[in-house]
Amino acid sequence: MNDQRRTRSRARAWTATAVLSCLLVAGIVFSGAGLLTGDTSPETTRSDAPGSPDAAAELVPTSHRRPAERATTPVPATLGDHEGFLNAAYQGLLGREPDIAGRRYWLSRFDDGVAPRAVLESFGTSTEHHRHLVTRAYERFLHRSPEPAGHSWWAARLGRSRAVTDLWTGLTASSEYFSAQGGGTPEGYVRALYRDILARDPDPAGLTHWSAQVAAGAERTSVARAVLTSPEAFGLSDLGVQSASPAPGREITHLDTVVFDTDSPVVVEASTIIVTVDGRRVAGTIDADGTTLRFTATETPVWVPLGGQADVVVTAFGYDGDTVARADYTFSLRRGPRPGRTDGQLPRGGTELFPDHLLVAFYGGTATPVLGVLGEGTPAEAGQRLLEQVRPYTELSDRTVLPVFELIGSIAHSTPTSTGDYTSHTPFAEIEPYLDAVRALEGMLVLDLQPGRARFIDHARHYEPFLVQPDVGLALDPEWSAGPGQEPGGGLIGTIDAAEINQVSAYLAELVATHDLPEKLLVVHRFTPGMVTNADQVVDREGVAIVFHADGFGSPESKLGDYHTLLPDRFERGMKLFYRQDTRVMTPAELMGLDPPPGFVSYQ
Repeated sequence: MNDQRRTRSRARAWTATAVLSCLLVAGIVFSGAGLLTGDTSPETTRSDAPGSPDAAAELVPTSHRRPAERATTPVPATLGDHEGFLNAAYQGLLGREPDIAGRRYWLSRFDDGVAPRAVLESFGTSTEHHRHLVTRAYERFLHRSPEPAGHSWWAARLGRSRAVTDLWTGLTASSEYFSAQGGGTPEGYVRALYRDILARDPDPAGLTHWSAQVAAGAERTSVARAVLTSPEAFGLSDLGVQSASPAPGREITHLDTVVFDTDSPVVVEASTIIVTVDGRRVAGTIDADGTTLRFTATETPVWVPLGGQADVVVTAFGYDGDTVARADYTFSLRRGPRPGRTDGQLPRGGTELFPDHLLVAFYGGTATPVLGVLGEGTPAEAGQRLLEQVRPYTELSDRTVLPVFELIGSIAHSTPTSTGDYTSHTPFAEIEPYLDAVRALEGMLVLDLQPGRARFIDHARHYEPFLVQPDVGLALDPEWSAGPGQEPGGGLIGTIDAAEINQVSAYLAELVATHDLPEKLLVVHRFTPGMVTNADQVVDREGVAIVFHADGFGSPESKLGDYHTLLPDRFERGMKLFYRQDTRVMTPAELMGLDPPPGFVSYQ
């Protein structure tokens, strides 16, 4: 067993998709010689010198071999020997014995009650530590000491980024590594990567494949990254990770906790984890229960604003009772909407929409006022205007008032589209800013479907990534539904049958049950009798709140006629108001005075 563990310790690497779950363990149970990093962002330029600034591919380097004499006995839950820990911190992070003044200083700080993790944060952010990392990396990959210029440049870069990923990558992708370690040939380079990363010779298939890639001009960084992030590299780790959350491979748009189990208990008071998002440190706490270690962000949840990618660096320093080590993981969070509730509740609490809630909405398309008021200005600006419109309803109704964005998800066209269905989908990237903005209001998003010649159910399923969220509903707009040989618009008023409504509501009910969601809103627009056929056969399903919505424009009298005659009594009612096309916009007081009052009011 000891021989096996020593062999495995020669090539400790993580896959890029699993490192987020495992990095903290790496930082805590690896020896002082072990420096592991990880990143998943691609590299597009090749480095020609180990110290050059353009060497910035993102890899998951291996550690050094763990000393055979390292203790493998369980670690105590608390730190008893401050001096032993201090010696380990100096050796692991600075590569030297403690100086007299430093030892005296830190031992006195411990006597004053300072937590041991303060040593790790002080050492781990010091210039001396960064220079030590550079020295070890040069020795590891290039088998030499760093030249002065490269030493200073890389140390300064580490001071800014707190990650060693670009350092490891710059050296392994350099011409020097290619020539000195790989013999200057594609085959030799691949053999060197397998030797340094997997601690073995390449298999014939792997050697042939990757050598051909390098010979054909593939970036050396991309080849190294593929080897470093392989399942075999992950499997060589002897960290004993039993489970992890977030799970490996999961795309993450926000970070609140990192939890995992390992078979090596840790000294919590002598461990620390630093998380930064775009260079800003995220406040958090660390706790452990036996072999379970958790980082919890106290700024929960940490979400990434829309508009690109955020660089996230997680750095762990830890003590396992024997050695102190550092581990880094650098990755990119996809900038998506702020997260919705995760407790199966609606934005302002509860699981049922009616009769407890009144929904007040702005309707429109993305980034254009032509299709409705929602598209005027930015999503955030629309949200502020909506709050002004919502305010009188909060004074007139006893219900909880929810602000709503009813956004056109599928838009009908009068000419054929690429699919021939006379309709197109709004890109997800254009929808996300509206979901983000309405979540800032503790409101809901409703995606309006104008299917053209397509089926409503197919368009509904297209938006499932949104519909599995607790605060996203659907609206069916049969005005823009066209049969074979028909074209939406141009005087055509489409139709929907109860069977199609039931098909969509059954799909929504299934999502609610599968994903433990609150009630799903399903709005059915109607302003003529023929727009909905067999309305008496529409099924009232558990988990789905159906609203029949009078959305014609005109005088108050004509709108009230539709409201009372076209909307089935057994479902919640809704009313659309048009700022420009109604002859007079009815007031909130008039609407709330109706019998029954609407549960859904929208403005276009």
